[in-house]
Amino acid sequence: MKVNSTGLGSTTLTAHISGLLPADEPGVLTMKIESTAPVHWYITCRMEPEDIRTAMKMVLKPAAAGRILKMALGLSRVKVEGEKVVEAKQNG
Repeated sequence: MKVNSTGLGSTTLTAHISGLLPADEPGVLTMKIESTAPVHWYITCRMEPEDIRTAMKMVLKPAAAGRILKMALGLSRVKVEGEKVVEAKQNG
């Protein structure tokens, strides 16, 4: 994944989710993210129940679910141009 932050200016980090596990508190998930370029950082996100509900609502919307499924199956790729998400079908 590519990660941007206003605190990093125009720097884009290359990262991946390295873990998703329960936190010490009931109902809280800890997501571990490891950035690998241009810096090697470990990022921990604590997702509380409201965060999890919001993420699930976003992922389960029909348009988003279809796009996510196509991406997961390698049937399409998504490119971001500025603030606009553009879906381009892969050849093959």
